Amino acid sequence: MNQTKTFIFTLIAIIIFSVSPAYAEETQEPEHHDLSFHIFHPLSTTETPDDSSSINISLLYSRMGEVHGLDAGHGFSLISGDMTGIQGSSTVTYVGGNLHGVSGTGLASIVASDMYGVQASGLANWTGGDMYGVQASGLVNVAKEVHGVQIGVVNLSDQMYGVPLGLINISDNGGVQLSGWYSTLTEANTGVRFRAGNFYTLFGFGCTSGSYNELSEAVDTAEEISQSLAFGISLPAGIFALNFDGGVVSIDRDRFYELDEGSDQIGLRCRGMIELRLFSGLSVFGGTGAAYMLDAKEEPTEEDFENGEWEELYFFGAGIEW
Repeated sequence: MNQTKTFIFTLIAIIIFSVSPAYAEETQEPEHHDLSFHIFHPLSTTETPDDSSSINISLLYSRMGEVHGLDAGHGFSLISGDMTGIQGSSTVTYVGGNLHGVSGTGLASIVASDMYGVQASGLANWTGGDMYGVQASGLVNVAKEVHGVQIGVVNLSDQMYGVPLGLINISDNGGVQLSGWYSTLTEANTGVRFRAGNFYTLFGFGCTSGSYNELSEAVDTAEEISQSLAFGISLPAGIFALNFDGGVVSIDRDRFYELDEGSDQIGLRCRGMIELRLFSGLSVFGGTGAAYMLDAKEEPTEEDFENGEWEELYFFGAGIEW
């Protein structure tokens, strides 16, 4: 135990006495290090905050000019210039220049300019410039132009030229569309579509109602209520667009989401449609598709899947996108 304590104190003493930034003049030129250590900047083996390194190891807070090789730490890593190689931290990393390589963090990865490679984090990725490669996070990804793949719950970009894989995907060359449509599966439907580039997700709600006197009574008198989630692709052709999507749909015939055998149904739905884009984001659309529906049970069996039925569907509607 005493030997361990002696070693730790000796190591700390070496780093402390090798610290220069706290005493260096502001005009000192940056230096390159093959290996650098940081406890909490400026408590480090570097000379200035603009020094570069091939291998940078940090404990709580690291500040470097550039790293070409490996940047690994437990706390916050700040690189004012470019990062080339592998960067890893259990919390947050920031690169003021370009990232060429892989950045993996526990919370957030921030790149002020362009990113070429892989940016992965537990919470959020942000790229101020263009992204070429993969952004993957547990919640949100943000980039200016995407030339690759974004994977997260929310994916945001100025221009999407790649593939967004998430629940909410929005870009300037896409938009958010509110729509309503009639369908032979459930009569009255409304939905919200999030589109980034050519790819979209659609959240839908529908109902088939009995007789009612006022529109506000439609849901109260509903004989069927449906919820759906679909992932699709939109292929523009002038003022037209060919849209194809597929996803899951559930129809509740008891309205209060009780899983009663022979009443509630779940299924897989696929659709194809033609969308005519008119003006100011307004569009009309219509198409056909099919749904494979089966009775919903808490523990479905293989026989339940085999006894499902195909249902043809036809639909038409209108929407506005902004």
